[in-house]
Amino acid sequence: MIREGTIEDMKELLVIYRELDELHRLKHPELFTEGEPRDLGYFLDLILDPKKLFLVAEEEGRLIGVAEGFILSKPAAGVQREMTWLHIDNIAVLSEFQGRGVGRSLLTIMKAWAKDQGVFRIELVVYEFNEAARIFYEREGFCGLSRQLVLTEE
Repeated sequence: MIREGTIEDMKELLVIYRELDELHRLKHPELFTEGEPRDLGYFLDLILDPKKLFLVAEEEGRLIGVAEGFILSKPAAGVQREMTWLHIDNIAVLSEFQGRGVGRSLLTIMKAWAKDQGVFRIELVVYEFNEAARIFYEREGFCGLSRQLVLTEE
């Protein structure tokens, strides 16, 4: 079952965020640290902002997935057009439940919500190391738009 998230979900969702955050911390310790993944203010903002969508996936009373997205806009500037899009910040499913269509269900509802808001473009960022996520998004029709490169020197 997919539904909108609530404050009451916060404690249980922290398990999902910890798994997601640990994956990122292990691959990029220069960017991510250990610590509490999200606080009450974070969840309140997701729930109360009408330009944000906060979904949870539930199976037999257990939260197994989460998705967050928000609508962004930018004015026209120079040769760039005015644009509005849905930015997907996270789609995360507990590892033991991956491959069962949970992420696809979360994404489907996010797409429908965006269309209801009059938004027909969706963007997201996926880290290079996260091959499973990249493959998932590509299977769902996403393709590369640009590539962010970094150089770190000591």
